[in-house]
Amino acid sequence: MFGVTPRESEVPQRKHIVCFLLVCALLCTIAGCGSVSEEALLAAYDPYQDGSQRRNSMSYVEIDLGEFFVTFREPETAITRIFRSQLVAVVPVKAQQEFGQLKLEHEQRMREQVREIIQAVDIRNFGPPTVRLLKSEIAKTVRRTLQTDNLKEVVFTDLSIE
Repeated sequence: MFGVTPRESEVPQRKHIVCFLLVCALLCTIAGCGSVSEEALLAAYDPYQDGSQRRNSMSYVEIDLGEFFVTFREPETAITRIFRSQLVAVVPVKAQQEFGQLKLEHEQRMREQVREIIQAVDIRNFGPPTVRLLKSEIAKTVRRTLQTDNLKEVVFTDLSIE
């Protein structure tokens, strides 16, 4: 219609296809095109090449931080509420003994600090976002109080607000 034959319109498409195939061939040549085993490839990205334990549930243990009973007084209603929960620290197996010793040495101070954090929470808006924030604040406080970085997370068990 415009003086362009179908063959002339196919030429740019063919050039793109040829360029794409050349790029693929070049990438296959550079990457070895499957000549490296999957295990070798994964080993190159393994952060535990030094022989340390991989991150899985078997490389962590739970250490009981104790049961916490914290009372709240709602200012508007003058109702007293009780926060009750068992706290558990998740630490690497290799740090279990050290963490346990630090916990024994600083237990009273740690419990006081955790109680203060729990009492600072707005109990009326207590939901999943507040629980996540509370857990992260408690973990940060326990790390600071025990002067250790060997704490992965803090877990609430049997959490209730009465």
